[in-house]
Amino acid sequence: MQRQRTDTPRRNLRRAVYLSPNARVVTLLMALLALFGIFVPAHAHAQAERWAEGRILVQPRTGLPPAEFDKILKQRGGRRLGRVGKLDVHVVHVNPKAEEAVARALRNHPHVAFAEMDRVVELTQFIPNDPKYPNAWHLPKIKAPSAWDRAMGDGITVAILDSGVDAGHPDLVAQLVPGWNSVSNNMDTSDIHGHGTKVAGVVAAATDNGAGVASIAGRAKLMPIRVTNNSDGNAYWSDVARGLTWAADNGARVANISYDVSDSTTVASAAQYLRSRGGVVVVAAGNSGTNPGYSDNASLIAVSATTSGDGKASWSNFGHYIDGAAPGVGIWTTTRGGGYASVSGTSFASPATAGVVALILSVNSQLSADGVESILEASADDLGANGWDTRYGHGRINADRAVQMAQPGGPSDTQAPSVTMITPVSGSTVDGLVPIDVSAADNLAVDRVEVYVDGTLLGTDAGAPYEFSWNTTQASDGDATLVAYAYDEANNLGVSEATFVTVNNSATVDSDGDGVPDVSDVFPANPNEWADADADGVGDNADAFPNDPAETTDTDGDGIGDNSDAFPSDPNEVIDSDNDGVGDVADAFPNDPSETQDTDSDGVGDNADVFPNDSNETTDSDGDGVGDNSDVFPSDPNEAIDSDNDGVGDNADAFPNNPAETADSDGDGIGDNSDAFPSDPNEVIDS
Repeated sequence: MQRQRTDTPRRNLRRAVYLSPNARVVTLLMALLALFGIFVPAHAHAQAERWAEGRILVQPRTGLPPAEFDKILKQRGGRRLGRVGKLDVHVVHVNPKAEEAVARALRNHPHVAFAEMDRVVELTQFIPNDPKYPNAWHLPKIKAPSAWDRAMGDGITVAILDSGVDAGHPDLVAQLVPGWNSVSNNMDTSDIHGHGTKVAGVVAAATDNGAGVASIAGRAKLMPIRVTNNSDGNAYWSDVARGLTWAADNGARVANISYDVSDSTTVASAAQYLRSRGGVVVVAAGNSGTNPGYSDNASLIAVSATTSGDGKASWSNFGHYIDGAAPGVGIWTTTRGGGYASVSGTSFASPATAGVVALILSVNSQLSADGVESILEASADDLGANGWDTRYGHGRINADRAVQMAQPGGPSDTQAPSVTMITPVSGSTVDGLVPIDVSAADNLAVDRVEVYVDGTLLGTDAGAPYEFSWNTTQASDGDATLVAYAYDEANNLGVSEATFVTVNNSATVDSDGDGVPDVSDVFPANPNEWADADADGVGDNADAFPNDPAETTDTDGDGIGDNSDAFPSDPNEVIDSDNDGVGDVADAFPNDPSETQDTDSDGVGDNADVFPNDSNETTDSDGDGVGDNSDVFPSDPNEAIDSDNDGVGDNADAFPNNPAETADSDGDGIGDNSDAFPSDPNEVIDS
């Protein structure tokens, strides 16, 4: 019996390279070598997370119109480049360096099923340097020889999604069917790294031929799917998913992926595509010796590695996502170039499990994917804690028991799935794009969920969570009935209770496409405006004063509306209190319409100041050109100075520097006060 599964997207990529104590020493040496410029192969040491630059992977909800999907992408700087095979997963162009931010934003959108970066995954191979690993100990451990009395994998094709396969290897040449290079979109499946040839030999190297090694499903066919053109074997999630859909469309019933891909929703979607055609996908758990925190995935069978003593290999990953375990230490297999070697890693536990799946299907090809997985798990030898656990899953594979359980004629499944419409809620009013969420469960597994609106199929979702988008703008306003149907592999049907909603798109018509319904849009024909808070007829976006009905513009940007600004083009002036045409800021006399300047800053305006440039003078009462403050005789236009302070102005004073004299009546040069004969120019003194 399978565990109840969820299909929540997971995003924490983990390395899949095991480092034993000895290997840690080697790693230190490699680091020292790197300091001196000596090249170290990429797969030999830990690398930082990597992903494809300038693209992400996005799947819309079932039923979302393409135009609406494009609008969602455009709002976040994205653009569709194409699909991943036949999946509804789209490769989306985004700005380089923005991949993580855009994917995160799209994941939170109610009409996006998932969004993730197109990460690079590494091979999950660990090659020990101990040449004494016992040959083929794993075959009797899983009771493969007993299983071979009933099944050898005849009629089953196993896709090997890896670095390619050496088509000239004597133990593989007769096992191969045409494959595909999902990176180059051609048939070049030669092994660029060597890893794929090792994986293929574990599944279906020619067996009982008197040469080489024995495999688990020696009469199964191998379909090489090369998912990388990199010499280090690293691959992108999108290329793995593309290869998986090609394998599904070309007859593969089993697929093995010896990469740590359990974190990819895109790969899980491709795996579900194969499962919908009766196929099964087996993946490696990874070799970092940690629990990466992945959730269980209903579309993938994740396998940890065990030793000859049935213990978990120290470097094998573990966690809630583990479905089963298989031998993965010292496995003898084929190598590129026609040779053989002992290899270790979850990369080889995974194909061992895929080989057992091929045996199951060769006994009973009518089994569904869920039926195969149920047999694989129920037939396993329970290790560790009783029942399922995070280290061994349901247990280590047992080929003989699995083949026995797969014999035709077992009890049929008659129990229908349960199904519930979660959203929308019955009795609600809906408009625009409406998210529809459905919950479904089965005693074995749900095959698919369909949603009908008023008896018309809206869409089908083959993997949990079951999510749809309903574009109600294509429906008439009024009552609508939603029903969800859930099917299992035996085609048993479960039907949800009807959900009754009211469609009211009159409240959501958006004539100008600005995202605001016409009923709420004050400017329904203007995409740049929708609100007019102050009801002045100017939209809030264009209105410099959206809350002031008396103002709309501020030409000079001084914060004062043009209607209130006496100087709307002058950012330095706003008010002219005395209406003299000069703003208060520049007006020295803002309340005096007759004055605006005081050049000499004497407190008297230039218009009233007789001496506007002399701060000591403002008036000239007698108009003689001398200011009253400086004029000794301010009322006498003929006098201004009295040098000798005798009270007689210098102009009238015959002796302006002699305070004792002011007149010289006879003009003899002697002042009258000193002249004994002031009227006689010939006389002055009378001794």
